[in-house]
Amino acid sequence: MASARAMISMTGCMPKVRPTALTSRKSVVPVRPVVPRQTARLAIHNRQTLRIVAKDEEAEEKPEKKAPKIKGAVSSDEEGFKVIGKAEIPALVPRGDFLDQLLKWSIMEFEENGRKRYGTKMIVDICDEYVLEDGTPTAFAIKMKRPEGGDDLHIEVCMDDQKVEVEKTLEGFGKEKDAEAEENPFARAYEVIGKNLIIRRKEGPLEEDLRPMVAKVLSALSKSVNTYYAFGSVYVDDAT
Repeated sequence: MASARAMISMTGCMPKVRPTALTSRKSVVPVRPVVPRQTARLAIHNRQTLRIVAKDEEAEEKPEKKAPKIKGAVSSDEEGFKVIGKAEIPALVPRGDFLDQLLKWSIMEFEENGRKRYGTKMIVDICDEYVLEDGTPTAFAIKMKRPEGGDDLHIEVCMDDQKVEVEKTLEGFGKEKDAEAEENPFARAYEVIGKNLIIRRKEGPLEEDLRPMVAKVLSALSKSVNTYYAFGSVYVDDAT
């Protein structure tokens, strides 16, 4: 009994603990309001709409890139250019194939080997503004880098806009139609664009150090044209 009383008295003498906020009150955890799915979807949709509208406004502020004006074929007397080479194209030569072969050959000859063979870097590009209605290009440019810097020197290889009437017989032979000759009932006549092949550059002074390079380019182009006229391909040489 004594020990029990002692335990009770000891228990009664224990200091009282004052309740704190943590022990007396439950901690309050903030709860996010429940947003209905439709409202959430609407909010996301509105944000996406705002972004799209903002992008559209930015696009409207940027000026649109104008497409080049299509001129078809080149005029031989176009202002601002100097003709440095000219050759008549035979009537039956297919213009599209002729210029396409010249273009591909020029890429290999001038763009890939320009620095090695001609002493300067070159780039060959189609002139987008000179295209026929069927999409056939009628001109390309050889852009020569000036050794001392500055703007490139452009040499343009192009067909002129003169039309040629071709007369082809049943045997497959043909020539330019003679207006004064008698009508051949067995011949088929048709019209093609490009009577001459023109090589030109923009008017202006030409530096002395570029003149030998331009002369070599003209000589190489002339040789490739004659090769096509003789063999129907610019890739054939006398050894073939």
